[in-house]
Amino acid sequence: QCSGAFHERTQHMTVKTLIDMKPGETGIIVEITGGQGCIRQLNNLGLNVGKIINKVGAHLWRGPQIVKLEQVQIVVGYGIAQKIRVETKE
Repeated sequence: QCSGAFHERTQHMTVKTLIDMKPGETGIIVEITGGQGCIRQLNNLGLNVGKIINKVGAHLWRGPQIVKLEQVQIVVGYGIAQKIRVETKE
């Protein structure tokens, strides 16, 4: 379910990977490009297409990415984060 600001789509939306998001940026997961095992693992963590996430931060040098989904922070490895495509406002 979508809520709040992202329910109304505008012309100023862009799709990027989780890696390309800036800390503090919010977006909707629109695609996961990994294999079935990768998708299943992310789904088990609650990271599904249509979910709203907020990027909390990232470690330097291709390190893990930290996202907030509802009230939970989730750490995603760099390689997996490259497979998560998110629609954000510009």
